[in-house]
Amino acid sequence: MNGECFIDGERRRVSGPVFSSRDTGAGETVWRGAGASANDVTCRAADYCARPMAPVARLPRLRIAAGVAPGLSF
Repeated sequence: MNGECFIDGERRRVSGPVFSSRDTGAGETVWRGAGASANDVTCRAADYCARPMAPVARLPRLRIAAGVAPGLSF
C-alpha cells in the first residue's frame, strides 16, 4: 500500500508498510500512517548528500573521511 511521509520538509509518496493505532475499547482505528521503505529512505539520502554544502557544514564529513582514508586530499 502506498502512502505519504513527511521527509526532508516535504510530503512524499512512500511504499512502506502501513501502521495504525486502534482504540481497544471502541474497536476503532484512531490513526493510520505509512512508513518509508528502505528504497524510499535510500533515494532521499542520496538526494540530500548530493546537495552542495557550505564549507563549515562539510567539516564533520571531511574529518570522518580523513579518518577512514587518510590519503584523501580535500
